[in-house]
Amino acid sequence: ICGVLPITIRHFKHDVSSDWKMHCKDYGKSSGAANYTLGLGGKMVWSGAWSRAPFSTESNFDQWYRDVPDVNMRVGPTELALTARGDGTWVFEDQDFFPNYKK
Repeated sequence: ICGVLPITIRHFKHDVSSDWKMHCKDYGKSSGAANYTLGLGGKMVWSGAWSRAPFSTESNFDQWYRDVPDVNMRVGPTELALTARGDGTWVFEDQDFFPNYKK
């Protein structure tokens, strides 16, 4: 193990946003929905520039990158151990990895 990647995993309630009813296949690649620079706390900031994004409001976008009571909760580990592959890339491999969200 050669490195550690800090992560945040959130479990969302399934019925908190009408955006969950949208299907990713309808949107394809989402680009331009976030600003190129990070906001406070190093978090993504919604640009509002892409009207076909799979979220309908800035508040719904923020739920992906911020803790929101009664909407999502943090689960699982807070970091992943990475192993160097020898070709300049790093990898996380764990066949049993699946964050436990049942609290």
